[in-house]
Amino acid sequence: MHEKVEKTAVEAARRKSHLSFMNRLDKIVVFHPLEREELDEVLEIELSNVQKRVSDAATRPLLFRITEEGRAFLLHEGTDQRYGARHLKRAIERHVVYPIARLLATAQLHEGDVLVIDRHPADKALAFLRDRKDGLQIQALFLAGRHAGSTCARKRWRERRSEK
Repeated sequence: MHEKVEKTAVEAARRKSHLSFMNRLDKIVVFHPLEREELDEVLEIELSNVQKRVSDAATRPLLFRITEEGRAFLLHEGTDQRYGARHLKRAIERHVVYPIARLLATAQLHEGDVLVIDRHPADKALAFLRDRKDGLQIQALFLAGRHAGSTCARKRWRERRSEK
């Protein structure tokens, strides 16, 4: 299938361009869309970079973990068929980095906490939960999105989460 796409692309380039221009080209490269596994690898690399940035910048150690639903949300928000993973970094900044920065700035995270980032069940957003290692208590901290930080949104999120 890749050969057919490549052949069609080269033929289209030849039809649209002058022959003298095409003769000056050494090689024509056709880029194929990224597969899901490749997008997962790109996401993992970008999230590792964010983890390193957070660890380097924070005065107290902070680890975060993103659920599969959260990862799927980031891939949905940050990728498309035409541009691939070009917008993934921007989606991670908007949906992960900025909310973590707010949580750190407002001292809602404490030493030993692990931040769990999950897909919010109702809104088009991520939910940030604190998982304490000592008591395994999960507490909703922040909802990134339309109702970010509101008490009503946290309450609705907890209710929906307990229904699962």
